[in-house]
Amino acid sequence: MRGMYYYKTDLSIAMLQLIILFIMKSRWSWYDFLVMLAGFSMIVLSNSRLFFILSVEILFAAFLYRYESRMKLPLRIGFKLFIGFALVGVLAIFLQKQLNSITYFQDANFITFDFTDAAYNTQGRATIWKVTFARYMQAGPLDRIFGIDLTSDMLYNGFFSANAHNMYLKNLFCIGLAGLIVSLIFYLLTIPCFNRLKDRNLFYTAGCFLLTVLIGGIANNVQEFTQFTWLPMFFLGGCVKRSLPIEADEQRGGQKCVDIRT
Repeated sequence: MRGMYYYKTDLSIAMLQLIILFIMKSRWSWYDFLVMLAGFSMIVLSNSRLFFILSVEILFAAFLYRYESRMKLPLRIGFKLFIGFALVGVLAIFLQKQLNSITYFQDANFITFDFTDAAYNTQGRATIWKVTFARYMQAGPLDRIFGIDLTSDMLYNGFFSANAHNMYLKNLFCIGLAGLIVSLIFYLLTIPCFNRLKDRNLFYTAGCFLLTVLIGGIANNVQEFTQFTWLPMFFLGGCVKRSLPIEADEQRGGQKCVDIRT
C-alpha cells in the first residue's frame, strides 16, 4: 500500500498539475514529452490509483484537444463527452488492474497494485467511509439536512486526524445534504461557461483541472487542501470571466483588455 513517497497524494497532484500545464501547449517539444513522462512515471510509482486514472483521463483530453484543432469542430460539454470520459475511466481501471500481472509490481515492496480486497483497493478508505457515513445516518433529521459539524468526522472513524477522505462524504457530514447539493451546483454552473468559451486552450486546461477536483474528490477531501484547489479555482474563474460577453463584463466593473498573445 506504500509508494515511493509517503505523502503520495501530494506528490500525485503536483505531478498531475504539471502534466496538465505542459500537455495543453499548442506545440510539444521533446522537452515537454520528457517532463510529462517523468510526471506520469512518478504518479505510477507513488501507487496512487485514483491519480493513475486521472492521468489517463488527462491524456484523453489532450487527444481531444489535438483532434479538435485539426477538425476545427469545437466540442461542447454534454452527455456524449461524459460517456466518453466514463469509458476512458473504465479502461484506466482495467489497465491498472493488469499491472498486477507484472512481476516487478508484485515483488516490489513499495508498490502493491492489489485488487483482491476492498481494503487494498481503496487503501483503507473504505473503512473510513463506512464509519463516517454510519455516524451521519445516526444524526437527527436537521443534522442530516444541514450538517453535523466541521470536525467530528475525524473522531468517529478511529484514525488519528484522519478526515472523511472523500469530498462528497465530508460535505454531507459537515454541511448536510443541502450543503452537498449547493456545492455540486457551484461546479455544475460552470458548464454553460465552458460551452460559451472561444479560447479552446482555456476550455481544456480548466476542464482538466475541474476533473482533478471532481474525480480526485472521490478519495480525498480536496477542498481542505490549497494544493488541490488553488489552480483549479484560478482556471475556473478565468473560464467564467472569459465566457462573459464584453458588454456584460463591463457592466460588472471589468475593463477592455488587449490580448498580448495576438
